Amino acid sequence: RSKRTPEPMEDAPTSSEVCRTNGRRITVNAGGQVFETFEGTLLQYPKTSFGQMILEQIAESMVEKGETPETATASELFLDVDPKVFNFVLQFLRSGKMVLPTDDEPLRSAITSALNDFGLLDVAFPPIRSAEDVEANDSEDPVPMVRLPDVCVVQMCDHLQHDQGVKRHALNISYGSDGFALKDLCKKVRKDLNGQLSNTYWQCYQTHERSMFLITTKVANGTADLMMTSVTQRIIEHTEQTMGYRLVSSYVTLSPDIKNTNVRLFIHNLIFRRVRNPSLEESDAVQLFSNPDGSISAAMGVLSGMQHQERMKNREDPTFVPIEEMFKNFEPQAIGPQSSYGQLGMPLSAPPGQRVPGDIWQG
Repeated sequence: RSKRTPEPMEDAPTSSEVCRTNGRRITVNAGGQVFETFEGTLLQYPKTSFGQMILEQIAESMVEKGETPETATASELFLDVDPKVFNFVLQFLRSGKMVLPTDDEPLRSAITSALNDFGLLDVAFPPIRSAEDVEANDSEDPVPMVRLPDVCVVQMCDHLQHDQGVKRHALNISYGSDGFALKDLCKKVRKDLNGQLSNTYWQCYQTHERSMFLITTKVANGTADLMMTSVTQRIIEHTEQTMGYRLVSSYVTLSPDIKNTNVRLFIHNLIFRRVRNPSLEESDAVQLFSNPDGSISAAMGVLSGMQHQERMKNREDPTFVPIEEMFKNFEPQAIGPQSSYGQLGMPLSAPPGQRVPGDIWQG
């Protein structure tokens, strides 16, 4: 990108005069590679740093050639920028949509940096909330923050007891890292199961930052299978769609009980790998808005809609590391089945059209 600001020239055309010629074809030499486009494309956002830089170069070119906006011909501009980066910027100016690469981290970082320098970052990725909102929330309690791993293993330990057409499940779901929003996952699982069977016959709650627990009474084989399928599907959807991961492999191990032949322990292992989104992510903002002293610019809070000012208070902690994602997950619950469903703080429910049975866990 050009860092040179031309001196004001008496005969130089004004910005409004230059904009009247935006139907002309412009040749842009970006780091040695030539691009050709219309002037109006480059001036989609004339008030940004990028727009002002283009206007200045066009005006300077007109003065050097002795042209006026009415007689101006094609201009040749030079930008000191990586041509791969400028190609993404130009595509954004043409379409109005910015799609970041998901498989090239250096290029992705260079693009976000260039967008920020050009003043196009807020245009390509509008802020989720305003600076006033961020400042107003500075007084709120800090949100626990963790770094999400590149690979995550989800283990589902299912202690299954079956007998004469019925099954009883005790399922422990464990994630290999903090930060996977199990509070939300638990709510989704409850909602799904509530549509299949009255929660009189099952309990589901979070037991730890990384784990949640599901237990059922003896229910019909078909219903039990549907419930476990629903839970597994919800775990995969939550990890992929909400957390930005992709399921790459899975396997199941079986440990039979040699003393009790009707008891089995199934261990389902789901292996997920993190994928990049084509839109701006938290990790992009962490790198982009990091100051030389290691702090984070306030602009990051405007960009992502998250309370980054709060986490800066933890910088004095020697164990503190920069984060990429943050979630307020933990929902304190007692571990293990409870003697009364009411102890979980959830009312008894049943699918539409079915009667709500009594609390069979009590007593």
